[in-house]
Amino acid sequence: MQSSIINVGIDLLKFYRGCSFMDEEFELELRMIFLREADANLEEAEEAYLQFSENASNDLLARCFRLAHNLKGSSKAVGYTEIAEILHHLESFLLRLKNKEFAITQKITNVLLGTNDRLKIIIEQLKINPNYKTNYKQIIDEINQVSGETPPLINEDQKPDLKEGDIIVLIDYDKSDKVKNSSDINKLEENKLEENKLEESIKQKNFHNKKFLNDEIIRVSLNKIEILQNYIGEIVIIESMIEEQMSLVNYQSMKNYFRLLIKATKEVQEIVVSLRLVPIKPVFQKLLRTGRDTSAMLNKEVNITFIGENTEMDKFILDELMDPLMHIVRNAIDHGIEESEERIEKDKMREGNITVKASHESGNLILTIADDGKGMNPKLIYESAVKKGVISGTETLTDMQCFELIFIPGFSTKTETTEISGRGVGMDVVKTNIEMLNGKIDIFSQVDMGTEFRIKIPLSVGIMDAFIIEISKEKFIIPVHQVVECLSLSKSNLTYLTGIDNVISLRNEEISVVDLSQGLNIQNKNDEKLKDKVIFIVQAKGKKIGALVDKIISIQSVVTKNLGEELRCESGIVGSVILGDGKVVPILEIAELVASQSFQKNLQKINSRQII
Repeated sequence: MQSSIINVGIDLLKFYRGCSFMDEEFELELRMIFLREADANLEEAEEAYLQFSENASNDLLARCFRLAHNLKGSSKAVGYTEIAEILHHLESFLLRLKNKEFAITQKITNVLLGTNDRLKIIIEQLKINPNYKTNYKQIIDEINQVSGETPPLINEDQKPDLKEGDIIVLIDYDKSDKVKNSSDINKLEENKLEENKLEESIKQKNFHNKKFLNDEIIRVSLNKIEILQNYIGEIVIIESMIEEQMSLVNYQSMKNYFRLLIKATKEVQEIVVSLRLVPIKPVFQKLLRTGRDTSAMLNKEVNITFIGENTEMDKFILDELMDPLMHIVRNAIDHGIEESEERIEKDKMREGNITVKASHESGNLILTIADDGKGMNPKLIYESAVKKGVISGTETLTDMQCFELIFIPGFSTKTETTEISGRGVGMDVVKTNIEMLNGKIDIFSQVDMGTEFRIKIPLSVGIMDAFIIEISKEKFIIPVHQVVECLSLSKSNLTYLTGIDNVISLRNEEISVVDLSQGLNIQNKNDEKLKDKVIFIVQAKGKKIGALVDKIISIQSVVTKNLGEELRCESGIVGSVILGDGKVVPILEIAELVASQSFQKNLQKINSRQII
C-alpha cells in the first residue's frame, strides 16, 4: 500500500518510527474509524441545528457545543488539523450562542448548516482521497464574519431580511459569501463542473485504496449482533427450563442429547460474544497522538506509557470511553504536569510521566490514568468552587468530595479560557459517559505527588457462567469470573477473633471472611448445618475476601438482565437472572457488596449484639 495514504496533517511516521505496534494499515484503519464517527456526529449536529428555529434551548445549544468539541478532539488525534481548526472556531461561536451574547437568527442557523454541510463534504472527500485539502480558512472567515456582524440580542420583529445571505450560505461552498449578479452565478456553476471532474479523477486514482478497505472489513450492524445475542440468551433460558423438567425423569439417552445441545449452544454463544470484543489498542493510539499534540502545544515534555493494549472489551464500551479518556489525558498534561523548570525545582525528572493501564478484574474493566504531576489541592478546588458559585462555602467537605467537584458542569480551576481547557466542559462529560455504562470513577491525589483516575466498568457479556447459591433459603447468583476458589467450611481452617472477625488461614495467608446472610440481613436462625456452608474467595484491589454462603445449588450458564433505575440504589446488586423455574434472582458483586455502607451497618448491628 502506498505511503501517501497516511501523509495527512502532522507527519505521524516521524513520531511513530520505532513503535512496533504502529504500521500504515493500522493508521489508515484509525482514520477510517474517525470518518465513520464523523458521519454520525455531523448527522446529529444537522438535526440539532434544524431545531433552532423552533426551540433554541440551553440543552440544545449545549448538545451542539459538545458535538463540535468531541469531533474536534477526535480529528486532532488522527491528524486532521484543518478539520480541528474549523471545529475550534465553530465551538467558540457556539459557546457565545450558549452564553446568549447574541440572538439566534436565520442567518446564523444557515451558517451553522452550511458549515456542517462543508464538513460533510470534507469527510466524504477524505474517504475517497486521504490527501484531500480544503480551503478551511474561508470557512473560518465566514464563521468569524457572522459572529462579528451579528448585533446583540434583538426582538424577533427587528430581524432583518437575510434572503440573499440565505442563498449564499447554502449553495456557495468555494467563492465569496455574496452572489452579486448572474455572471457570478455562471462562474460558480463552471467551478462546480470543474470540481465534479476533479472528484471523478480522484475516485479513479484511489479506487485501489478504497477497494482495499472495503475488501478487508465486512461491516455488520451492532444491532444485528445484539439481536442474535438476545436470541441465544432465550435459548439458554429455555435450556434451563428443559433441564428442570429432565431432572424429574430418568431418560438417559435424552439427557445425553441435551448435553450435546448445551455444548453446541455454548460454542455459538462464545463466538457471538467474541464478535463484540475488540482490543483497547486503537484508543491507546489516539491517546498517544492526543498527548503528543497537547504537550507540544503547551511546550511541556511528557512521556505516556500504556499497559494492557490487548485488553478486550465490548465495542460499545470502547466507543463510549474514547472521549472520556482523551479529556482525562489532556487535563493531566494541562493541569497536572508541571513545566520542566518547576519539576527540576521539586527534584523531579525533567519529563512528566503519564501511565494509562487497562485490565480485567472480577468481571470488570479497570482503567487507570496516573500522572506524577502537581496533584490536586482540595483546598484550592474548594475555594474555586465557592468563587464560581458551585457551592455556598458553608459546606464541610472531605478531600474526596472536593475532588468530585471537578465533575460539576461549568466548573474549572483555570482562570483563562484556552483551546484545551477553561471552558468548564470535559470532566462532566467524562462522568456522564462512564455512568451511562453503569461504571464509576474515583480520584486519588496528593499534592506534588500526582493524580490517579480509576475507572471501573462492568464488562458487557449478556450470557455468563455462574454459581447459583443459597443464603437463608434465598437464591442468588455469583458470576464464576469473580471467584478465585471455593472452600468447604468444614474443611477450612476458620479462626474466630474476639467473637467478631472471622479469619481463614489459606496456604499461610490470612483472609477475612464475612457471612453474607448477616450483611444482607436475611440471617436464618437455624444454624444446624453450619459445617455444610461454603466459602467463596474473591479478589478486589489486590486483596482477597472470603464470602460465606449456605450452599451451592449448581453451576450453569445464565442470561443477565440489567436492573431498572429504581433498583440500582442497592450497592453490590449488579443485575438479575431468570432461572429455569421462571424466578428472577439477583446477581451479587461480592467485593462491592461487602464494602457497601448498608452491608457494613448490618454487620455492626449483629456484632454489637454478640458483644452484649
